[in-house]
Amino acid sequence: MHHDTPTRDGNTPIALAAPGGHQSVIDILLPLGCNVNNADKDKDTALHYAAYNNMIEGVRKLLECGADPNCQNSYKATPLWNAVYMKHKDIVKLLLTANVEMEVTSVGINQHSQSDTAVQIYPKPRSPLYVAVDRGCFEIMLLLIAAGYNLHSEAWVFSDDMYPTENRDLNMQALLKKFASEPPRMIAVCRNFFRRSFGQQIHNKVQHLELPVTLKNYLILGDVLS
Repeated sequence: MHHDTPTRDGNTPIALAAPGGHQSVIDILLPLGCNVNNADKDKDTALHYAAYNNMIEGVRKLLECGADPNCQNSYKATPLWNAVYMKHKDIVKLLLTANVEMEVTSVGINQHSQSDTAVQIYPKPRSPLYVAVDRGCFEIMLLLIAAGYNLHSEAWVFSDDMYPTENRDLNMQALLKKFASEPPRMIAVCRNFFRRSFGQQIHNKVQHLELPVTLKNYLILGDVLS
């Protein structure tokens, strides 16, 4: 179909619209039934680009039309990784609502680079939590932790040598170490279990649980993302 005609790099019109922030073009293309999960030569999708470029409405509509929120490009970057790196808090919230996998590490690629080849951001894979700290995104760091991020998978938390030295936020570092040192509350452990078990179907499956509304709201991060 012409609305999914790819370029030599594998991009389709909807993926080309996202880097330029052309929401009106995305609005025209989505009703045509275009492949929202088409990947280019680096396996980037329209959702990768929309998350990187802070297209809040674009991300929302792509998710509603079946875009995979956990898609990974050739460098393992996810839409969440891109949103954290670019400090797009509202995009992070949208992706957390979709119950994305949070701990996927990547070197990341600069999607604003004009180079014909991908330009890596980090010399070795970094987690979204590390990226949030490295970029000084205090609110995003707290969002990830509140959403159940597995702090115990981040060995660097207790290594001062691993923290960014430029513009280091000592309060941010101290708070992160405090969170990692404390055992998780039982209710948080239960929430993380349900969220990992239910995956992207969490909203539908939670509604069928015989639980008070307040607990259902807790499971879908209503207290965190409101």
